[in-house]
Amino acid sequence: MGNILIIGAGSMGTAFSFPCSDNNHDVTIVGTHLENDFIDQINSKNKHPLLNCDVPKNVKFLKFGKLGEEINKKVDLIVVA
Repeated sequence: MGNILIIGAGSMGTAFSFPCSDNNHDVTIVGTHLENDFIDQINSKNKHPLLNCDVPKNVKFLKFGKLGEEINKKVDLIVVA
């Protein structure tokens, strides 16, 4: 099981999290500075508004301000989406 950090909470970043989550990886998605309100919507409803689908429960969505903390953790793969 690896730790995957996805930067970008849009459609591509979220879509990439599905197979990662299905394969039991720990996935964290950090939105850009323009996606803070978007992250609030996802976290409150557990649904991606653009994809119109439920997001995996084991995928964490964080605001851009948390990027510094996440990047300093042990990360096996960083994906820019």
